Amino acid sequence: MHGLRVKAEERAAPDPSVSRSRVILPPGSGLSSVVRFLLTRDAYRRFVKPVIADMQHEYIEAIAAGETWRARWIVVLGHLHIVPGWLYGLAARAIKRIFTA
Repeated sequence: MHGLRVKAEERAAPDPSVSRSRVILPPGSGLSSVVRFLLTRDAYRRFVKPVIADMQHEYIEAIAAGETWRARWIVVLGHLHIVPGWLYGLAARAIKRIFTA
């Protein structure tokens, strides 16, 4: 009885011309998760999410234009631009805790 098992000789050899693909996350995805954990939902939505969205949009445009170095620079600047939003969000969270306690 053969069933679903396949003998080693019957397995197809991997095609060397086919490369394995992998999912590449857009820049700012990991940082977004961390900042979303630290801030309130409203603070994240108001101060950080627009900056990350702009960074990702500009990054994709630069990659599409073949400007790899510009795309890398956009990621660096985008991460730096998140800092003020993150600080505003932390301040908003602290104020919210003070007045709701």
